[in-house]
Amino acid sequence: MTRFCFIVNSVDDRRFDWFMQGHRDAFGADAPPVVRVPDAKSMCEGHNRGVAMAPACDWLVFCHDDIRILSPEPLRLLREAAGRVDMFGAAGTRRMVSGNWYDAGRPHTLGQVVARAPGVPLSYELQIFGAQSGSLQEGAVALDGIFIACRRALFDALGGFDAETYRGFVGYDMDFTYRAARSGARVGVHEALVLLHDSTVADFPAAKVAAWEAAQRSFLDAFGPFDAGGAGERGHRTVPLTAPTDALHHLN
Repeated sequence: MTRFCFIVNSVDDRRFDWFMQGHRDAFGADAPPVVRVPDAKSMCEGHNRGVAMAPACDWLVFCHDDIRILSPEPLRLLREAAGRVDMFGAAGTRRMVSGNWYDAGRPHTLGQVVARAPGVPLSYELQIFGAQSGSLQEGAVALDGIFIACRRALFDALGGFDAETYRGFVGYDMDFTYRAARSGARVGVHEALVLLHDSTVADFPAAKVAAWEAAQRSFLDAFGPFDAGGAGERGHRTVPLTAPTDALHHLN
């Protein structure tokens, strides 16, 4: 039976407790073990150190501490994807046109996420990047770092996350997942995997935006330039929600 282990960088006890409550609610008695790294020097360093502390498992799940899985039967979804691909996530793209997966635009982007509605306290929206297929979409080349599931053997083959180049908390996901796709690994996005991400890009402080842009330049130095001519329509569809779990009613 496929064994998963979650790796979470989290310096905030309150936020980690919130994550763990959601983890238990989602998985129940079958909840996979969680390794917390409370003092990560960077996302890469923390994830790599977390793997070194992880119990025996076949799959590693790297995720943020501000997410919750909303989908029913999440373990079934994870095992379904694990049987078909080598790495998968909740959002990503089949094409790279820059250092940001989102820039590829539709129809290249995949997945969806529930996020806080910008500027509206205690309000949420479903942000739809893909086709709402409700199924595993293969052929992805990059994944968003809020949730990346990876075969442990693939993690080892890739040499883990690049902690030398990506010394902050952004950009690590593009490098890691794109390297996986370039190596020939099968990468996908499960469009039945719906996450609540208790954050929004609109809330990013200027310093984080600047770090994000610098990380994208590092990515382009390593892998670019890309052909931006094939980009689709940049953006996503948005559905206002009364409650985060209402997002499940909008899946095919």
